[in-house]
Amino acid sequence: MNKTGSKRLLQVGLAVAALATGLQATVAGAATFNVFTGYADNIRPSGFFPNPWLGGANVVSQTPTGQSIDAGAIRIQNTGAIAITITSLSVILNGGGGPTFNIWSPLTIGAGKDGIFTQTFSYNFDSSDYSTAGAPGGLVGSSVGSNGIGGCSSTAVAQALAGITAYCAARQPIVSFLANGTLFTANDSGHILDTGNYDFINGSTDGNESINWNVIGSGAVRGGNGVPEPTTWALMILGLGSVGAVMRRTRKHAAA
Repeated sequence: MNKTGSKRLLQVGLAVAALATGLQATVAGAATFNVFTGYADNIRPSGFFPNPWLGGANVVSQTPTGQSIDAGAIRIQNTGAIAITITSLSVILNGGGGPTFNIWSPLTIGAGKDGIFTQTFSYNFDSSDYSTAGAPGGLVGSSVGSNGIGGCSSTAVAQALAGITAYCAARQPIVSFLANGTLFTANDSGHILDTGNYDFINGSTDGNESINWNVIGSGAVRGGNGVPEPTTWALMILGLGSVGAVMRRTRKHAAA
């Protein structure tokens, strides 16, 4: 094996080891980071709006503040001692079936800072609009086991009872990017970016689609939540997670 191949295998090996113990992705050098997904809707007030957000003291983003926002969001938290440059970020919805979003420019995230990737102008990452109108399995935000979101963001038990387990597993959004040149790819298994794989405005309890930050690969909770199993992280960093197998604009923007 050549030196380049050996180096890449070492990087991947270090990443798996770090994820299995510390639940962080690791790239070359001392760079480590956590990845979160959320959904931001400031058209109407909600207690679930992602925090931290644009304009925060330790937040960097290419998205200007002050926009009307209805969009998925990805947060990369740099927990290491060196800067991380994120390039080639893409999101593919519906388990790889599309659409694909690759609207972001490279972004450097300093040590101890958060990088937020969301719409670059109003509604160009409205990722809740690219799945079904109604909640899969009839699970809405107030349903038992819905985690406050419903559909494919519901608990495993609720999905099984509704008969949508396989459906949801096949439609997980896929997030990938290069961090200092090293590939990271993961499935948004909690279906945060597609708000339960349906247009959440139709099942929200407060008329808003906001979802606070959830660790990518974890079970979804509308108010934000914790940590995936170490084995889940290891599979994601190796790219072994499932990658899967209209467009419509709703009336919600008219309410702005």
